Amino acid sequence: FVSFFVPESVFLIANAYTMVDQRLALPSESYLVPYFNSLDAYLDVGPPVYFVTHDVDVTHREGQQELCGRFTTCEDGSVANTLEAERKRTDVSFISEPTASWIDEYFAWLNPTNDACCRVRKRDPTKFCGERDSPRVCRPCFEGHEPAGNITMNGFPEGEEFMQYLQHWLESPTTEECPLAGKASFGTALSLSPDEDYVTASHFRTFTKPLKSQADFINAF
Repeated sequence: FVSFFVPESVFLIANAYTMVDQRLALPSESYLVPYFNSLDAYLDVGPPVYFVTHDVDVTHREGQQELCGRFTTCEDGSVANTLEAERKRTDVSFISEPTASWIDEYFAWLNPTNDACCRVRKRDPTKFCGERDSPRVCRPCFEGHEPAGNITMNGFPEGEEFMQYLQHWLESPTTEECPLAGKASFGTALSLSPDEDYVTASHFRTFTKPLKSQADFINAF
């Protein structure tokens, strides 16, 4: 485990796998040798790596900006922006894939232009609609919201409202109409407080470059 602070108050833990060449433990005539040879020749992705944040108050805008990456007011040194910058340093970084940022996906799910995602009852906006509920009785969650959510994060939820929608997002299944729902991709990415009114920890997932030798694994770690 490697731990460091980026940005201030955000504790990150990078978890990487280590292993030796498994062919060394096999008889030369083993039927598994061609399998491992193929992995060595063709596997084009490395192990997953998780960066874990602790004690960031995402119910307030400042905490959200410490994590996000897709909006103009996200901090330059936010978790998502830092990991993307490292991915682009291909000469020294082992990060090879864009990071799965739960907070960016969550806000995209709330965007009323994605009208098949977050929906509430027209007659009772406190009740969420399911995927089978008719569009005639439902509307996008933030349709007509003042101020409207935009690229500056203005209008996005905070406080109790943030947690209310977040819990529904984490329970919403991914569908063809709404691939932004959180249950499949991020259902285990967040740890909530016992009262579910606070995010105690969350992870940001990415992958390393293909690691084929013991030296690769050690250097990546």
